[in-house]
Amino acid sequence: MTTHTFLLAPLAGNALWGAVGLLAGVVLIGFFARRKPMTVTARSVATGIILAVTLLLGWIFIGALSAKVQLEPTKLVLDLPAYSREVPIASLQLDAARVIDAKASDAPKLGFRTNGVGMPGYNLGWFRLKDSDTRALVSVTGDAPLLVIPTSDNYILVLSTPDGDKLLAALRQAVATGAAR
Repeated sequence: MTTHTFLLAPLAGNALWGAVGLLAGVVLIGFFARRKPMTVTARSVATGIILAVTLLLGWIFIGALSAKVQLEPTKLVLDLPAYSREVPIASLQLDAARVIDAKASDAPKLGFRTNGVGMPGYNLGWFRLKDSDTRALVSVTGDAPLLVIPTSDNYILVLSTPDGDKLLAALRQAVATGAAR
């Protein structure tokens, strides 16, 4: 079996403008912070923190423009900014996996963010689902269809992808042909 690549939905619309606004806001805060009278040490620390936050957010948002999933013979490789992960295909519960509209009433509802980025139109990282203790590794962008895959490792994957049906079919084919063993 060869490696197949499936793109995840990139930042777009309000989420993209929100990311640009957030980055501009951090830079603006840095500009005003540097204009305040401070000691040399405080100015250096403030500059370092603002620079680090700007670079981290920039890396996450740029990575969100090209996030992808690669299906390899025995694993699913999630190429997400800051949350890349290799998931053995054998741990995916494909019988319960589904592609669902993000606005559907039975779509997973994200609750408490335990680690990650959460803003209108973009959620990335680890979340708990509402009204549940279920953990979810999430890369949700806007209203793109969601691929929801439970795992035997006590969490679910929730991924925004226009190719969800193709990815799910390829995963099921990999299991059916025995390539994932």
